[in-house]
Amino acid sequence: MDLLIKTLCPDIHLVPALGDKIGDLREKLLKLTASQVDALMSLRKQKRLIVEGCAGSGKTLLAAQLAREHAAAGKKVLFTC
Repeated sequence: MDLLIKTLCPDIHLVPALGDKIGDLREKLLKLTASQVDALMSLRKQKRLIVEGCAGSGKTLLAAQLAREHAAAGKKVLFTC
């Protein structure tokens, strides 16, 4: 009976597609934390900025968002890291 079940109904292992995994990770990485949103709100009022922080604190994420907003508003943007 076991042989018959194994033959007719083998185990199936479903693995999510790599693209789905990457999409989920990208979405998590691109979400701003509450403190980052607060920082972004105050940074919007500044004409020039120097942003400092430890690795992984979200500096580049904030800067990229701010640059996108300025570019969409037709402003000139120079983004350097």
